[in-house]
Amino acid sequence: MKLNNRLIVTFLLVLTLLTALVVPGVLADNGAPQPGTVTLTSTSILYPAAALSGTGTVYSAAPRIVSGQDVSQVRRFNSADVFVTADISGTAVITVTPQFAPDQSGWADAHYTVISGTTATNLDYQVVLSADGSDYVSVPVAGEYLRVKIEYSGVVTPLVQTTLRNN
Repeated sequence: MKLNNRLIVTFLLVLTLLTALVVPGVLADNGAPQPGTVTLTSTSILYPAAALSGTGTVYSAAPRIVSGQDVSQVRRFNSADVFVTADISGTAVITVTPQFAPDQSGWADAHYTVISGTTATNLDYQVVLSADGSDYVSVPVAGEYLRVKIEYSGVVTPLVQTTLRNN
């Protein structure tokens, strides 16, 4: 009987350890490919460098044809790394938000949900710059098309590139 109890306790301990190793990886999945599973990548310019001044909102082109390919089409990919490089003058600010659509209309900001207690809040994936520099955001792909919304105030020259990955 004592041996059976030890075996049961050992089995439960091993099961608990295995669960602790597997479950966080499953729960932490943000749509990004798992390491070693990427079979295709594609890097392109979504919004070429162009000076913007004043206050406003512009969008990258969709479709955006580069060398005969529509680089706004993301249906073969699981994640998008959106890189923003900007020349910022004075107190200017730029916010770049990835957007997805199933058909190049009805665009929706890419967002994620944060749960605090019983409250769920949607927050947008964004890059915000207020000084010269570069930053990026990794986004799980939704729909079939990607563009970026660029909100600016002041004089800015943004360049937006994306690296798409599948698995």
